[in-house]
Amino acid sequence: MQPNQDNTQNPSPTPAEPTQQPLANFIVYSEAPTLVASTPMVPAQSPVNRPPTPSKTPPTEVSRSIEASSLAVATESMVAQAVEAQAVAAQAVEPEAQAVEAQAVEPIEVLAPSESDPEAIEESMAAMAAAIEEAMTESMTEVMMESIPVEEIPAVPLVTDPTPVAAIKKPRRGIYITANDKVIEHAIALLKSIRQYDPETPVVLIPYDDHYTNIAATLEEQFGVTLYPDLEFIDRLSQHLFEIFGRNFFARPNQFRKQACWFGDFDEFLYIDTDIVVFEKIIDNLNYLKDYDFLACDYQHLGGIKNVFTPKIVEDGIFTEADLRSIFNGGWWAAKKGAIQEADLYESFAECSKHREWFDFSQKTSDQPIINYMILKKVAKRLNLVQQEGGAPGSWAGSTHFIPEGDDRLYDPTCDQPLQYLHWAGIRIEPGCPYWEIWAHYRYLNEPMPKFEIPVVKKASPLKQWVRKIKR
Repeated sequence: MQPNQDNTQNPSPTPAEPTQQPLANFIVYSEAPTLVASTPMVPAQSPVNRPPTPSKTPPTEVSRSIEASSLAVATESMVAQAVEAQAVAAQAVEPEAQAVEAQAVEPIEVLAPSESDPEAIEESMAAMAAAIEEAMTESMTEVMMESIPVEEIPAVPLVTDPTPVAAIKKPRRGIYITANDKVIEHAIALLKSIRQYDPETPVVLIPYDDHYTNIAATLEEQFGVTLYPDLEFIDRLSQHLFEIFGRNFFARPNQFRKQACWFGDFDEFLYIDTDIVVFEKIIDNLNYLKDYDFLACDYQHLGGIKNVFTPKIVEDGIFTEADLRSIFNGGWWAAKKGAIQEADLYESFAECSKHREWFDFSQKTSDQPIINYMILKKVAKRLNLVQQEGGAPGSWAGSTHFIPEGDDRLYDPTCDQPLQYLHWAGIRIEPGCPYWEIWAHYRYLNEPMPKFEIPVVKKASPLKQWVRKIKR
């Protein structure tokens, strides 16, 4: 309540002294709202205040006079108690509560009944006491609400989940890579691009083979990369694979080591090949895992089932054409821990080994056909980010239509969006390769750029161009 213009505050109005009034027109006024602190009212039915129960015998003139007199005395006593309670409360409340502006006084009218009706007299007494108590309760509530600033009232959160707030934790996220000393240059370029946009997300190295000492030390020192903690599991995984398929079936069996991602420390993770550079905080794509269990981000499905399945897998009714739209490239994928169990891996290996005619290994692919089979079979809630409404940029370095944006980004004019990452899948990264300048920018970021001799690419003869076109 704001002070008056003369910088003084309105004191609470003092109630007038109660006087005896004719019973037929008796009125009790409630004061402007004040806070009743702790002074209790004597209940209306207390033996102290309750008038004697009238006799059931017909009243005489004397008894009627006594009853009327008792009613008047009791009324005076109740009003006096109300006034006294309000006076005590006025001293107990805070100054802010006492500064409440005078409000319109609403009378509480209790009309005395006929003096010849004792039962009505008793009912009137009870009604009057209840009316006084209600008025004082309302006054107390109004003063409390007006005297406490709204900003000091603590907000009470709406709890819809019985789980304690302290027990709700964000999922631990991270990135897995596989590499050995042979691809240390690729790994440095990848990590520099990741750290360019995200200096904090943890990255874990899954050794591709036993030759990883140099790369592990380098990546730990420069980028804080840690080594996968359970190397025994990786060996066990490889051993099971060899027992099911044989040691010489796959061209690069160690690619299956990336499946250790499912059993690491991260609740949500991204796996990414080292022949990639990224152009954004790539870990933020894991936000889609709120609604899905597995993510991909590529246009592998537009190339059909080549390098993954053979037509036999559709002929045998294993997958439908709609299922095959979920085919993905094994160089970039994300998932929730627990979506695949260790038993799921070995079961998928066994099924694929019995039906090798379902898979296309003609281009010496190793893990990609098997892992696609497992995800399509075992994980129902999956999403390819490029299949969302509005489209998405490409990511393969074999695409020739990307436009450079400065030294560190590429732009896809087909969807009017910048690329999220670039993948040199199946392409040797060397001077003169597609988008070499982009890769070199990240590899030598914050380092002197060496001079490279870019080989001159001779244009193929018309005959060779025609042959390539036919093959495509």
